[in-house]
Amino acid sequence: MKKIKCSDMGMECPYIAIAETDEEVLNDIKGHGMEVHAEAMEAMSDEEKAGMEVKMKEVMYEEE
Repeated sequence: MKKIKCSDMGMECPYIAIAETDEEVLNDIKGHGMEVHAEAMEAMSDEEKAGMEVKMKEVMYEEE
């Protein structure tokens, strides 16, 4: 299982995305961000969004 914590992305949020594959967990955390943190996401520049994509892959880890 793959896991990304919303707090690892710089938000003060307890949400944790958990899925079988990299693609599924990335889609989960992105969907959560757009739904729950829409205002912050909309305020981000394209450069900041690209940086978030990189960071998501860096902080993703295997659930133990």
